[in-house]
Amino acid sequence: MVFMLRKEDNTPMSKLIRGMSVLTILLLGGLMTGLFAQEGSHSGHQEEVSIVGCLDEGGDEGYFVLTDEDGEEIDVTGSAELGKHLGHKVRLTGTWVEEDEYEIFKVAKIEHISADCDY
Repeated sequence: MVFMLRKEDNTPMSKLIRGMSVLTILLLGGLMTGLFAQEGSHSGHQEEVSIVGCLDEGGDEGYFVLTDEDGEEIDVTGSAELGKHLGHKVRLTGTWVEEDEYEIFKVAKIEHISADCDY
């Protein structure tokens, strides 16, 4: 919505329209910035999601690697029960968190699918 105001138009209504136009532009700009900032990163999302793959040991104690069927390796942590499923195909439910500038999947629930990792 664009309003054409004459330079000498300084009525209270024209000031209100100008103010609302500026406010609308600022609000839309802020919303767009927030939407683009979330793209390309898992860690901004706190809703639980599930991932499926083969579970292996990670480099550090308490950390594991889930390899999905596309070969993507995902660092996971969060449950002492993970160690019981090494070499198994599992479905992990949890959230993405940022830890030391890395995205890690924090496990809340483990579902055993298979004792082997055939895809």
